[in-house]
Amino acid sequence: MTFPLSAQSSLPDLLASIALLSALMLVGWITRRALKARADLPPQAARRWSANMRNALLLVAMVGLLMIWAPQLRTFALSLTAVAVAVVVATKELILCLSGSAFRTFNRAYTIGDIIEIGEYRGEVLDINLLASRLREIDRREDSIRPLKQTAVVPHSLLFSTPVRIVARAGSLPEHVFYLVFETKLNLFSRLEEIQSTACLAYDKSASRLSTEEPERAEAVAVSIKTTELGRQKLEFAFRSRLEDAATIENVIGSTVGSWVMSQYEEETAAET
Repeated sequence: MTFPLSAQSSLPDLLASIALLSALMLVGWITRRALKARADLPPQAARRWSANMRNALLLVAMVGLLMIWAPQLRTFALSLTAVAVAVVVATKELILCLSGSAFRTFNRAYTIGDIIEIGEYRGEVLDINLLASRLREIDRREDSIRPLKQTAVVPHSLLFSTPVRIVARAGSLPEHVFYLVFETKLNLFSRLEEIQSTACLAYDKSASRLSTEEPERAEAVAVSIKTTELGRQKLEFAFRSRLEDAATIENVIGSTVGSWVMSQYEEETAAET
């Protein structure tokens, strides 16, 4: 990379600068001699004239040097601008990550232990640094909190282009939802209370084995019944638990309720025959 002020092109400007400074120094010396020669001039007035002249000469020197070196300074400034633009372009993502970190801090968007969803990433925040957040990913099924084995590093630059959804704050029990679909002639709509009682008993059994905190509501498991597009009966189960316990509790509730439904269907079929 060549320096923009070459010796050959700057020689006339250098000579002009020396001539200007020499002339100004000569004018200043003559002025000081003239002031000292004025015996009738009060000392305070002499100092005032000397200071004013010195300031005026400095101003003339600055303006003169800027006019002499203006073309060279313009070239040098353009070179600096090009370098600055190149640096900004090369570090754009890094700057966005640092800005996103400041944005997260000032807005208190999330903290370690929160379960968040940002873009295609969904999981528990394990670590936060100046550039990115590390998440323990959870199941991508809607409303599921079953943890996965892999982790994801999410750059903070995404905070400027993607909204953050807080699934659960640190210290609270997030809600886990799963579904069971039955293709049976058994009328599950009329047995919703029995299904819920069976699900709550299964939850209590698994929660006591896992030492899981009980949710603060009357029913540990909320059960609702819907139908699929094909007309099948679809049971929805929702309960609160830690991420580590969600899969185990889901399996216990699912197997218990599924076994109960199949046993009811077999009893009803046997009674008909």
